[in-house]
Amino acid sequence: VRGVPSILVISSATGNPRGVRPRLFRELLGFEIGARPELIRNVYDLYLTPSQGIEEGVLRVVRALGRGGLVYVPVDRGIEYANQLAEFLRSSGVRAEAVHSKKAGALDRFVSGEVDVLVGVATYYGVLVRGLDLPEHVRYAVFAGVPRHKVGLQVEELDVADVLRLLPLLVEVVEDESTRDFLEASLVKLRRAIRRAGSLVVERLREVARGERPPETSVERTFTEVLARVGELVRRGDIIEKLTRLPEVAVVEEGGRLYVLIPDAPTYIQASGRTSRLYLGGISRGVSVVVVDDPRLLRGLERRLSWVIEDFRFSSYADIERRLSDILAEVDRDRELIRLIREGGITKEELSKLKGLEFKTSLLVVESPNKARTIARFFGRPSVKEYGRLRVYEVSLGNQTILITATGGHVYELVTEGLSLPAEPSRGWVDAYGIAVRDGKYVPVYTSIKRCLSCGRQFTEELGEGRLCPYCGSPNVADSIDVVEAIREVAREVDEVLVGTDPDTEGEKIAYDIVNAVRPFNAEVKRVEFHEVTKRALLIAVANPRGVNADLVKAQLVRRVEDRWIGFSLSRLLQEDFWRLFCSEVVPSRTNASYERYRALCREYPTSYRNLSAGRVQTPVLGWVIEAVERFRKTRRKYLAVEVEGLDAEVVFELPKELSGVRASDIEQVEVEVYDKVREDVRLRPEPPFTTDAALSELSARFGIPVPRVMDVLQDLFEAGFITYHRTDSTRVSDVGIRIAEEYLRQVEGGKYRELFVRRTWGEGGAHEAIRPTRPIDADTLRRLIEEGIVEPVIKLRKEHFLVYDAVFRRFIASQMVDAEVTVERLRCRAVVKLRDGKVFELESAPLTLYVEARREGFLKYDRRFKLRRSLDVGRYPAARFRLFYRSDQPPHTEATLVRRMREVGIGRPSTYSKIVETILKRGYAIRTRGTGYLIPMPLGIEVYRYLTSRFRELVSEERTRELEQKMDMVEQGRKEYSEVVSELYRDLSELGLVGYGNSGYGNSSGLQA
Repeated sequence: VRGVPSILVISSATGNPRGVRPRLFRELLGFEIGARPELIRNVYDLYLTPSQGIEEGVLRVVRALGRGGLVYVPVDRGIEYANQLAEFLRSSGVRAEAVHSKKAGALDRFVSGEVDVLVGVATYYGVLVRGLDLPEHVRYAVFAGVPRHKVGLQVEELDVADVLRLLPLLVEVVEDESTRDFLEASLVKLRRAIRRAGSLVVERLREVARGERPPETSVERTFTEVLARVGELVRRGDIIEKLTRLPEVAVVEEGGRLYVLIPDAPTYIQASGRTSRLYLGGISRGVSVVVVDDPRLLRGLERRLSWVIEDFRFSSYADIERRLSDILAEVDRDRELIRLIREGGITKEELSKLKGLEFKTSLLVVESPNKARTIARFFGRPSVKEYGRLRVYEVSLGNQTILITATGGHVYELVTEGLSLPAEPSRGWVDAYGIAVRDGKYVPVYTSIKRCLSCGRQFTEELGEGRLCPYCGSPNVADSIDVVEAIREVAREVDEVLVGTDPDTEGEKIAYDIVNAVRPFNAEVKRVEFHEVTKRALLIAVANPRGVNADLVKAQLVRRVEDRWIGFSLSRLLQEDFWRLFCSEVVPSRTNASYERYRALCREYPTSYRNLSAGRVQTPVLGWVIEAVERFRKTRRKYLAVEVEGLDAEVVFELPKELSGVRASDIEQVEVEVYDKVREDVRLRPEPPFTTDAALSELSARFGIPVPRVMDVLQDLFEAGFITYHRTDSTRVSDVGIRIAEEYLRQVEGGKYRELFVRRTWGEGGAHEAIRPTRPIDADTLRRLIEEGIVEPVIKLRKEHFLVYDAVFRRFIASQMVDAEVTVERLRCRAVVKLRDGKVFELESAPLTLYVEARREGFLKYDRRFKLRRSLDVGRYPAARFRLFYRSDQPPHTEATLVRRMREVGIGRPSTYSKIVETILKRGYAIRTRGTGYLIPMPLGIEVYRYLTSRFRELVSEERTRELEQKMDMVEQGRKEYSEVVSELYRDLSELGLVGYGNSGYGNSSGLQA
């Protein structure tokens, strides 16, 4: 088939490109099938609460909107009610006709104009919902009642689909944790099985439910147990009572039987979508009106729609009734254009001028493949085409086709293998670790990045014959130049290229590289910037392109040159000079067992050891780790911790030196005496939303997750579109963020949300923003939406993702809430300790603060910083438990405290905090203790730090590092020339003998000229 000029058209209203067969298109033809973008819509979504019944409400809307209407009746009322409603409309002067699969002739009469309104059933696969595509004729849709599912609460009547709809509701109302966990896990398992095998699994489960055969598979056995559990639950009065109190479903009784009505968002999207269709001029305007029969179902429908359609809200039909003529004029203009296009009565150029549209194809280039997939899904299920290793997603917006792809990160890196320079500096350039230097000029030399897919090593050496990895010899090597060439190939096919890499200096450098690589092949290449991966943010960014920010690129170049010069020069000294000294002088003089590992390493690597590195920020941070442990050892004291019965908190007492030898077995009895109490009311203000450093330090400490892993989780959540950009030092909240908090509180707290919501921006205007959620969806809801298949993230979310998302969400919501008012007790306590030898002594504690009452809960409902404890009166209390332990007021650093210190001191960047900590651990300079998470320096780390500070103290000092960081910030802000900073750095390093002629690191023969 390849090479044959042809067009393949696949058209299906119900087709789903999943399974094995669609993959054949990728293997045979080089592309994957997409699907119609169901969520691309241009609809006025309205609701009407009728004063005289549903039929009168429908009639009111139909008379106002006129011809071209589709009226949908709820599925539980069926075709019989559709016939009744059609008859009612006809008797009222409306040319209406009911339609169903056996009465398709009504569609022809609708198209010919004999019938103005069609009436059908609102069911997902119904004729009027999916089997109708008449963009020229359909102008509006009316729902005679909120579209819903009707699920009987008699287990013998439950279909497989009914069970899956009922399970999420039961999870909400069941209090027993084990039952709730079972129902949640079963829902996930059943949905996954059905998603993979579809109708085959459903039919087999129905056979089991009908008792036609016993369960044979794990899924069938789970379904059988679920049916039994559901049967038990729906027979319980307390469960039914709780279901009736759910705010977004309705429990009704018909003929002595109970049913639960559940809003049907997918059917609403499909049915209302008949009024808004993709065509050459974009997306036609449509109108949809829900005539409300139950406000609970409308609330539930609106909320479910907001989960899949950004910023979705129903508007009141009554409020826009006066503007109906303008709205209908817009609707009719689109229908006329569709008719002219179909008849060939208008050219593409005339349509463009009339609609003010530009017909074009655009290539959007981002960094991360996950981000590319997330963006592509904003517009439905995209088709996919592969250009070598480059996957390109394609979606259509009618007048615009968007191709989306990812670079996979940086595409160019400073060379590491040498520049082939003149032997004498007077004759030409000097190679300073990949930067060519001559006469005060500094030229960073970049090449493509190679990555071995077998051993994982990254390198810049040019690939020789066979394109083999220089480390393991594997031919499975990815070269970023192939990505660049593929992007160039796609760029030739489109009208414009938009580069949407991350909004920081690293992202700007990638954008700079892509812009320069693509511009010879497509002059229309622009930079777009968005701080959250949402459809809203993307469309705003695309509408407001800009050029590459040269100052940000220069700042990144300065950082990269500085990293290379300081990092490579110091690392080379560590790997060779230090290592020889370490193996010949330090290791032989140590006899303790902790050096046995180093003795083995010295035997294996006698002259050099490549797993050593140093850096401008890494070295002072390593010093902090060492100094903190030294302080801890000097200030460590023995303490007695006593837990008072019922208090659920420890009172801590320091033991004087003369009692430091006391053991727990020596103590017979401990009492705590409260001898002074001050009670006061305190007003607490919420914390601002997370910045990068605050998130890394707090979440690592709270959940015991290593800082690098927290950063990875934040990256995943950003790329999946759940949080805003996570590399930020801003606490600012945008208007969009404030609306998200307000909407969430409105949904959850109802009418009283106005008493709780406080608009807080937490900073001045600017591009950057704090870390916050992108949707008003909390962690529990997000988990449920994923389990139900409503939200399908591009990555698998694990426990850590939900923990981190929950913390980000709660902190953000709390930041937009009223202050809390609490009652605090400040206690003075002493311990009366009786030893087994009869001796009694008293110990004084530091003042103890207890939060005993929340007089106004405020933000604490979502971000509680402490536990409320019972009040203690003055008096003596026996100890429930006690323990002896050692601690210091100056404990060793944890990963969390290191990040906090970097932020406070002003060294490092949000994007590098976690990498610095990770490198210190990876190099074996320190270890992380279990339980406490303390970072303890290893002998190697201590000796490395001593070596560097004894020779280059000024270069690796905290002060020098902060000063250089400030200069690079000035370059980023356009307040300092980057060449000036590079020149100063080169001069300083040359004086230390770290760069320059004779210390190039690579430099060899001639070749590079000015």
